[in-house]
Amino acid sequence: MPVLILFDSPLKSCNMGASKRLSDDLKTKIIQHYGLGEVYKKLSKRFQLSVSTVRNIVRKWKATGTVLVKPRSGRPSKIPERQSKRIVRMIKNNPQTTSKDLQGCLAADGVAVHRSTIQRNLHKERLYGKVMRKKPFLHSPSNITELQRFCKEESSRIQTLIGGYRKHLQAVIFAKGGSTKY
Repeated sequence: MPVLILFDSPLKSCNMGASKRLSDDLKTKIIQHYGLGEVYKKLSKRFQLSVSTVRNIVRKWKATGTVLVKPRSGRPSKIPERQSKRIVRMIKNNPQTTSKDLQGCLAADGVAVHRSTIQRNLHKERLYGKVMRKKPFLHSPSNITELQRFCKEESSRIQTLIGGYRKHLQAVIFAKGGSTKY
């Protein structure tokens, strides 16, 4: 003969409204005790649940043969799984690909989706759009010489500004009527 286990449930459904989902273990224990011949009222006292909750669990078990919650379907994705993997591959190969480019690739394959759908799909894969850093690429010789030329021009311009600063300052002081002998 199976051993009956007393179970104190933290879920007391004495108030109205949505309550927490009952665990599958608890539902299985209710069905085990029901199979041993216990009535709804005793089961509800044992597990501290309402009689209607126990009755609904037993009804579901009789109808479906299980107390487990069925997976919910939801709306199917507009982007097929194969295309989704292809998009992720394209992004990993070329991170500068835009969602507009991906939209065009999908349209060529016959899948018409909005850019936000593509972005949502990429977010599920933990890929997010970021602005690239504007940093000069210094590995090519032409870029290095261009940067050196720019620096020389700027330094000569700064030197002329500094050299003319004293004359400019004296002109301003003289125009205001002050003494320029300092």
